[in-house]
Amino acid sequence: MLQQQGTRILMVLFVVMLAIWVIFSLLRSETDLPSSELQALTLTHVYSNGHHEYRGNVTLPTPCHRLDVAASAAGNRVAIALRAVPDEGVCIQVIDERDFYVRIAAPLQANVTATLNGAPLEVAVVPAP
Repeated sequence: MLQQQGTRILMVLFVVMLAIWVIFSLLRSETDLPSSELQALTLTHVYSNGHHEYRGNVTLPTPCHRLDVAASAAGNRVAIALRAVPDEGVCIQVIDERDFYVRIAAPLQANVTATLNGAPLEVAVVPAP
């Protein structure tokens, strides 16, 4: 009788722990990457010898995410693509502000667009101090 009761208690504990794990996994997947509902991105800008230099900062969900930065120019348009790539394994769950830099050849009056994980960002370009 005691053995059956012990088995029931262990099964209930297992089910409760499994439920907690599932809930936290779902919550983590919903917040794994920052929301980019027209997230603002301020870029400092320098133009020299036909090249634009942009510096900016984005919010990543953890310090273990890698930030991939790519830029392309077509005509009078510069597109900056940012991608947050999660690291495999365990990582501290704190938001991380990550700086980035990109240099690209384009006409002086180029229009800049940017995306984070494919979602458009609201870009403000300011001259570097």
